[in-house]
Amino acid sequence: MENISELIDGNHKYKKAPDDELCKLCVEFLKRCGEAKVKIWGDTIGISAPMAVIIKIVDLVRRRRLYFHVYHDTNGINEIKEAALHVFWILKLQPFCAERDALAAVGEEEYSINTKIALSFFLRGLDFYAKEMVKNANDSGKAQTCKINLNESTIQNLYHSFCFQDLSKEALMVMGESLISFEEKDIAIAGYSNLNAKGKEKLEERLQELLRLPEYTNL
Repeated sequence: MENISELIDGNHKYKKAPDDELCKLCVEFLKRCGEAKVKIWGDTIGISAPMAVIIKIVDLVRRRRLYFHVYHDTNGINEIKEAALHVFWILKLQPFCAERDALAAVGEEEYSINTKIALSFFLRGLDFYAKEMVKNANDSGKAQTCKINLNESTIQNLYHSFCFQDLSKEALMVMGESLISFEEKDIAIAGYSNLNAKGKEKLEERLQELLRLPEYTNL
């Protein structure tokens, strides 16, 4: 989370992002959207967006980070929540467009451009969040597995919802979190070899602490 003084001024009002930060946020957002575009359509169509709308989206997401910091006492927001916020504003503001002839050539409608980019953004957020959670668990000496509960039918339902349903930011966040399940296994079952180097070090530290407890002094 950014220093709170970077987001709120002396009168307790939201402080707009300086140009260099805003530029960085826009570049990161457009890079992800560009990756989604290439993944879906390759170079078959060119997509553009008004820069003013892109700036508005990244600033609205930045404001929401402040909301979570103040009202939920959290140090920033996780990848699912951030992806959900970007998805919400992509669907609401529909910033991306392409020439009609190019769309017709690939069998797309105007609305589907933004929907498919939003869906790709959403799925990427799920994947990133799941990997980060497993890595953090391993780093703390825990053996954790993760499953993203997606199949073709689920993805089609998500696409339909993104196209035709009015989903709130919170609904998108809950939807994302509900699609991921975690299971923490006993280390004896999961296997010491499943941990990374940092996780093994943490586990060994915990075992050393355990062996120092009074009930184990005779071992």
